[in-house]
Amino acid sequence: MQQSYGDSAMKMSQVHDLHKRFHDGRESFDDDPRSGRPSTSTNKSHVKRVREIVRSDRRKYVDQIASEAGISVESFQRILHGVLNMRRVCQHLVSRLLTLEQKETQMSISGDLIDMADRQQIP
Repeated sequence: MQQSYGDSAMKMSQVHDLHKRFHDGRESFDDDPRSGRPSTSTNKSHVKRVREIVRSDRRKYVDQIASEAGISVESFQRILHGVLNMRRVCQHLVSRLLTLEQKETQMSISGDLIDMADRQQIP
């Protein structure tokens, strides 16, 4: 297996463990159910609420959105990155790095993009 798969090959101890599990009646590679409370922060209603809040005002801070949605900041980050596949960009940091001319150009382009989006009624 090492020759065929290289470093991505399973270790012998893992192979022996899987062999024993399948020999004892296991029928799939899925993880066993675990004890403990299931995660409730990434349910459909929270995902929908976070999506609505972010789309209504993209300039809000993470803690503002999390408190408005009624979830923790960690849960918000999990929904934003994992479920909605979005990333936060700090507008304040970007604007301080730009020269006055670059800021004006950025404002002009942003205004044009907003006008184009409004004309096309993009959801």
